[in-house]
Amino acid sequence: MTSTQTSPARAADRKRKIRAVLAGGVVLGVGATVTLAAWNDSVFVQGDFAVGDFNIQGDVHDGSGFQEYDDELAPGILQLPLIAENLAPGDTVHAPVSLRVDPARNSYDADVELRGGTWAASLLADELRYTVYTDVPVASCENGDLSAGSPLVGSDATPVTLDTGAGTVPGSPAFTLPNDSTILDLCFAVTLPATVDMTSVPPNSTATVLWEFYSEPVS
Repeated sequence: MTSTQTSPARAADRKRKIRAVLAGGVVLGVGATVTLAAWNDSVFVQGDFAVGDFNIQGDVHDGSGFQEYDDELAPGILQLPLIAENLAPGDTVHAPVSLRVDPARNSYDADVELRGGTWAASLLADELRYTVYTDVPVASCENGDLSAGSPLVGSDATPVTLDTGAGTVPGSPAFTLPNDSTILDLCFAVTLPATVDMTSVPPNSTATVLWEFYSEPVS
């Protein structure tokens, strides 16, 4: 058998090729490591959440301006004329009330309902009737001029019992106060009907009636 001698030049060339392959393997190995790292990546996002705030205020025009009046034990007192303390059949007295969304807590509009009046046992309150009008200027209300307003509860021709409310059906508020704090002026008109049987109302009878404007935010 004939043996073939490998020349020194060919042997050196073969060694260079082996080194190149090994070197290439190292390069490929590094390349594979970098590529695998790219399979792991993250994107982070964050959301900040909060609820808004709202509050309604009332002004009964007693000189103190808009107040909270959110405690039934410390309500705003209607500024009724003196005749309210000495009513006779056929008399009507008027008192203004203004409402708004608090300018400092006005994230939302406010749907408002007027809940019917409540009172301790009183034969006088049982006989009294009332109406409420919206959009009556304060001075006009104090003068008994309701011509600029719109009836909210009852009407001039048909005043209703003091326990009658407005906007008490869910989804049908009496009115909505905008969150830009626009003021809504209302006028309460309370009447002792001319037809009342005064024998049913003892002399010097009194009545203290409490109404509530209940509100919820409009999202």
